[in-house]
Amino acid sequence: MLLAAISQNPGKRANELATYIGRSVQSVERYIKTLKNAGKIEFRGAPKNGGYFEKET
Repeated sequence: MLLAAISQNPGKRANELATYIGRSVQSVERYIKTLKNAGKIEFRGAPKNGGYFEKET
């Protein structure tokens, strides 16, 4: 569910993704950690204005 949201909305931050999928920020951050460890997504940009993107395979 989160991976699909990132695919449809590239560059969004955790709080924006949480609002988009209707989950808490803590839950989204936990899902993000799992997806990053699996090599499915990456964070691009500066910490203040970057966002999450699906990795190109």
